[in-house]
Amino acid sequence: MSFDFGIKLTAALSLIIVAIMLVGCQCDESCTKSCSGSDTVAAESCCGSCKVEKTTAVAVDFDKPGFQTSLDDDGRLWVLRPGEEKKEKHITLVGAGPDGKTIKALDRQTALKYLSCKPGFETLFDDDGRLWVFRKGEEQERPEKHVTRVGVGPLGTTVKAKDRETLDAYLAVKG
Repeated sequence: MSFDFGIKLTAALSLIIVAIMLVGCQCDESCTKSCSGSDTVAAESCCGSCKVEKTTAVAVDFDKPGFQTSLDDDGRLWVLRPGEEKKEKHITLVGAGPDGKTIKALDRQTALKYLSCKPGFETLFDDDGRLWVFRKGEEQERPEKHVTRVGVGPLGTTVKAKDRETLDAYLAVKG
């Protein structure tokens, strides 16, 4: 009896899934099918004469000062400095970007600098790869006495600041 119930439940769930997939798809010239996301972008046809509309985040949502961004066909985020162009040779950081997006950049330093940018702060990397954080407009002097937090920065970098308040404020900003 429970085996029979399992088959009926599986069949019912399959029908529900098929019905959900067909909602919004009308087979005429004005046909559209929507997928989840934020902005609608035309994609491939779903049944010959139908258009599929796929929603994706727009690359502008990920722009930061000093960088230009674009999304590739697979939704990966390209991060380039002004004047740079996409190249076949690049680095890929899976899931490291905003909203868990994969980042592509020409070099690791560009990707790290992009990931470290947060509103209200300026950042720089020292020769050892540690990230220094300063409030916007503050003199970028690295004091002898400072606060260090190991592994809390982008991709596990060490972050330094002149005081705990600056460091805590930087880490609290979603960026």
